[in-house]
Amino acid sequence: MLAAYCLGSETKAQIGIMVWLMRGRVQVAVALAAAVLTAGCSASPASPASPVAPAATPSSTPTATGALPTTTASARSTSVPGKTPNPSASLTLVEELIPYGAQRRAQMADYALRHYGTKTSALTPVRIVVHLTASDSARSAIDLFSSNEVHLGDLPGTCAHYLVDQDGTVYHLVPDELMCRHVIGLNDQALGVEVVQSTIGGSSAAARQVLDRPAQANALVALLAMLMERHHLTRDAVIGHAMANDDPAFHDLLGWRNDHTDWGRPEISALRRRL
Repeated sequence: MLAAYCLGSETKAQIGIMVWLMRGRVQVAVALAAAVLTAGCSASPASPASPVAPAATPSSTPTATGALPTTTASARSTSVPGKTPNPSASLTLVEELIPYGAQRRAQMADYALRHYGTKTSALTPVRIVVHLTASDSARSAIDLFSSNEVHLGDLPGTCAHYLVDQDGTVYHLVPDELMCRHVIGLNDQALGVEVVQSTIGGSSAAARQVLDRPAQANALVALLAMLMERHHLTRDAVIGHAMANDDPAFHDLLGWRNDHTDWGRPEISALRRRL
């Protein structure tokens, strides 16, 4: 206190000026702080950025593969006029292998030797032959193929690799790598596909009924497409039983010939257009 009191008037004046300046700076600082607080309280909180959806990846339609699934192969649908779309639903493929043991394989090999000159029951398919069962029952066809009954005085009995029922169910009856006796002159080169359909009224009308039955027709198309891809075959490899005698691959050392009229060229042409 005494030291401050003894200061000269000039010094006192300088101190007064400094106090005044400091007081002004405090007032300015307080005003700025108040402004900042006011702005912060009135501003709405920032909204979080909306997540950006990832770019869509183009989807591809699965093609049918060479494997033998118990569920299936889907095919691309189409709206071409006059053409039944390939099935977009799964192909129902049921494994129901018929008895085909060592005895039947030996019978098939003996048949192949007599008719084709090679003693084997092995098959590497270059054709797919489509048939009609001449009945409306899948079970009766499976039972017949399983029985291994003498046919035309010869063994083994008849069979087919696949059977397409009217509801679209496809039964896999014989492995692709084994011969089936289903078509004279081509058993050593062809897979057999039986289609459940009565032939009352004629084979041509019966085949048209199949093509007009969506579930069965779509299943048949899906099956053929799968087999074609698996065995690297073109649409021309798909033929009807009625076309076998005229096929370039036809051969039979005993001079046997087919007398069937199911799946003639017009019906097979209509079927090929759907593949």
